[in-house]
Amino acid sequence: MADGAIAAGQGPERPGNQQSGQQQQGGGNKLFATIARMALMWWVMSYFKGNKQATPSPAGAAAPLYRKGDMLDMYVYVSEQSYLQRDSAELVWSQTDVGLATTPERTVTYTYTPSQVISWFVGLLVQRCSHAGCSMC
Repeated sequence: MADGAIAAGQGPERPGNQQSGQQQQGGGNKLFATIARMALMWWVMSYFKGNKQATPSPAGAAAPLYRKGDMLDMYVYVSEQSYLQRDSAELVWSQTDVGLATTPERTVTYTYTPSQVISWFVGLLVQRCSHAGCSMC
């Protein structure tokens, strides 16, 4: 072989060969960068989530106020006001010493006659809801 001859496979590097080598290296760099981003995001999210160990709640925080068999006084009021005020509401039914979840079922019937204002408002709602596409019905 002459000195000027180039053996097969050992020729001068072409620009295409350099790009493929850079792409292969770039692919590894992209993979590393992606993994690094994922690890960073996991760390940030776990930092903001905080410690997820269950902390015991104080005793009685989730416990019911009353136990089965506790004696209660029951009052039922009727009022046309948006907020109930006992002095302006009508007492409909009351019972003292009602055992919670131990007293037999009771049935009381009460007929309520609304005032003129309430009757007018209900009539207005009925008229408004009488069409087929009403979302209030």
